[in-house]
Parts: sequence; structure tokens; C-alpha cells
Amino acid sequence: MSQKPRWELGLGLHAATVLGLGPPTYGGPLAGGGGGLGVEVRSPRGFAAALETRAIGQSEAGAGLGRLRVAIAAGYALRRKSFELPILVGLAIEPWWITRAGEQAPLLAAGDDDVLTRPPLLGGFLRLSPGWRAQPSPRLGLRVGPRIELGGGFAIDHDDGARVIGLADTTGTPRFRVGGLELSLGVELALQFGLPSR
Repeated sequence: MSQKPRWELGLGLHAATVLGLGPPTYGGPLAGGGGGLGVEVRSPRGFAAALETRAIGQSEAGAGLGRLRVAIAAGYALRRKSFELPILVGLAIEPWWITRAGEQAPLLAAGDDDVLTRPPLLGGFLRLSPGWRAQPSPRLGLRVGPRIELGGGFAIDHDDGARVIGLADTTGTPRFRVGGLELSLGVELALQFGLPSR
């Protein structure tokens, strides 16, 4: 006898490497590495919605860039036997900060003489998480597989509008790019819990 489809609550953990794509080129292609946590809801018909956080960072020459993204997303989770493919589109806000020798230390924006302000990044993304899914019990599922995300973010300020920020040290040496088009490649593990039926 087949089980009636249930609403599901999922808890996800992922690790990722983020690469900067396209112009402007500033610093190397690596935009950071790290991981995140997420909560996802899936309806019996496959509609999915998610709330997640992601922290990434990178360091060079004693300076570091940290970013913490909070995102909401919605889409569809295709499921065929032991294969599952969530396809989600999301919106995000991402505060960021600079550290040097473990303490906050502002760098300079490329081409500026003033200390850089830090407006958070605002952006969106498309995420695909194809994976193998096991279901050891009717109320418990496990999915593991790659996580691929294409997105972009921009800092918004009153003078220049939406922009990608390039960061240099006090000698003018390029260090980091904040924002722009990015590709995130990683691995995701998700536990899915079937919610009680009415």
C-alpha cells in the first residue's frame, strides 16, 4: 500500500566554494568559501520554500573578507523514486565586513581616498540541488548531492546606486571583490521529516 504524500519539513547543511564571474575583475576569481544552514518546506505536490543562512570568507596578505547571507527562496522540488531535484529562486541580503589580524579594519574602495562604507549586498539567485534520496521510514528522508547556484548581488548607496565594490589595501593593491555575478559550487545534506496528517 502506497503512503499518502505528506507535507515535509527539511533541515539542510551545505558547504560551498563561491567564484566571481564576469566584470569587473578585481582580485582573484575566488569570492570565498564556507557553508550554511537552511530550513525547507515541501508540499505533497512538490512546491517548496526555504529560509537559509550562508557564511563565507576569504583572506589574503593578512586581511580577510567575511560575508553572511540571509535568503528566502521558493520553487519546485521534483521527485522521482530515489532522485530529487529542488529548483529554487531566491532573494538575499548579505552584510559583509573586513578583518585584519583578527580585528575589524576597513580597507579602501578601489579608486577612492576615503574609508569605505559597508552597505549590505542585495541580490537574487537560482539554485539547483540534484541529489540521491533515501527514505528509511515513511516520515524520514535523507538527500545528499551537489548544490549549484548562480546569483548576483550589489551594494546600494545614495550616490552611486547599485554597484560592485572592489577592495584594495592602503598601498592600492587589489584584494577582494564584493558583489557581482557569482557561481557557487558545493555539497548539500538534507534531512526531511514528514509532518503529521490531519
